[in-house]
Amino acid sequence: MTEDEIEATIAAEEITPETLSAEEELQRKFVAELDRVAIELPPRLVATAPGAAVTRYFEWTPIRQCRYPETNWLVEGLVKRGGTTVIGGEPKTGKSWVLQEIARALSTGMPAFGQFAVQHPARGAYMTAEDLGADVQAHFRALGASAGMTEEHWQSLDENLLHQTRSMGRPLDLLRDIDLAILIASIRLHGPVEFVALDPLRNLHSGEEDKSDAMTKVMQRLAVIGDMLGGATVIAVHHAKKGGDGRGGQVMRGSSAIHGAVDSGIYLSGLAGDGVGEIVNRVESEVKGARSAGRFSLTLRIRDGIDGRATHAAWSVDDATAGARRGPAIDIGDPLVATVAERLLGAPGMRLTAHEMRRIGARSRIEPAIDALIRAGLAEVARRGAKHDGFRLTPAGREFARGGEAAPPPAPPTGGMLAGVLGSRGAP
Repeated sequence: MTEDEIEATIAAEEITPETLSAEEELQRKFVAELDRVAIELPPRLVATAPGAAVTRYFEWTPIRQCRYPETNWLVEGLVKRGGTTVIGGEPKTGKSWVLQEIARALSTGMPAFGQFAVQHPARGAYMTAEDLGADVQAHFRALGASAGMTEEHWQSLDENLLHQTRSMGRPLDLLRDIDLAILIASIRLHGPVEFVALDPLRNLHSGEEDKSDAMTKVMQRLAVIGDMLGGATVIAVHHAKKGGDGRGGQVMRGSSAIHGAVDSGIYLSGLAGDGVGEIVNRVESEVKGARSAGRFSLTLRIRDGIDGRATHAAWSVDDATAGARRGPAIDIGDPLVATVAERLLGAPGMRLTAHEMRRIGARSRIEPAIDALIRAGLAEVARRGAKHDGFRLTPAGREFARGGEAAPPPAPPTGGMLAGVLGSRGAP
């Protein structure tokens, strides 16, 4: 697209400084940025990194000399850093709630769903093309209230999460160069972002979802958004086939080109609950080239206010595959082990339930610490009758938690004590 073509396109779209912003300086910045992005757009479709020159040849390296980074997570086990993530499921399975919870966790640095670790607070842009802005705002407030967000967390959310409050005056179509340029340029004006959330994908393009060529272009455009925003992760909500057969991404509606272009997938199925106050889903996560969180059950319980909008929205997670989110084994000298032991000592009845575990931190970190205590004979499974009822310290463990130097008894061979306990519950 030449500069003359860009000017003609902008004129045809009636994009003028007056329609873009009330602030003259911002108007000039936006138009200049829009022109630059639109000029760069066609070659960037084949560029590999921000600022990279377009090459007309392939580069080859002996396989064992290739160097690739280890998996870098945005949300541990669920969302890789960079690339495209899709949240899929049938209508009314709570896909938007899932996206909002991930955006809330990323922007505050809190664990997603109370379980999946986030490395640090991240800036992002949240775009909805379906729900009313007031409803989206209410959802974030409800999720934050139920997650126990502090004033510091709310401040982090305000600083890090952008939400579009004014549209272009017509539906956005990612298959149009000018629309893609407008979206990228408008986000760039607010500074760097690490993720872009789009809800739902079907309302943001004009392609036929059952046509491979059209959906390949759409998925390429999502990759361009992330690439041109400095390697940001693009997270999009997409619908599944009604009553579709298959597993994971195989049940997504439309061409297989969608599934093939996804780097991380979170797929909801088996809806239970009343669908209003309680939503229960089986979740299957898929991540290319890394170990995902596997399959688990995810429950959302919602309480509405007198205006009908949600005031509380609490998540709970139950394993469907033992050890799917477990972190690497740690030894008894790890500081986290001492922290967990101290919390066990101070817990009611010196017993740590799954709810108390979530308050300490991400389960993928806490479980290996409890495993280390059990292997050393410092903790044991607490039971109420035949029912698993958390974990408690042994006498030697209580001495250890108080800072004693008593040597722990020999470690029993376990192979991971929590696997049999926490992995015994199936998905609904």
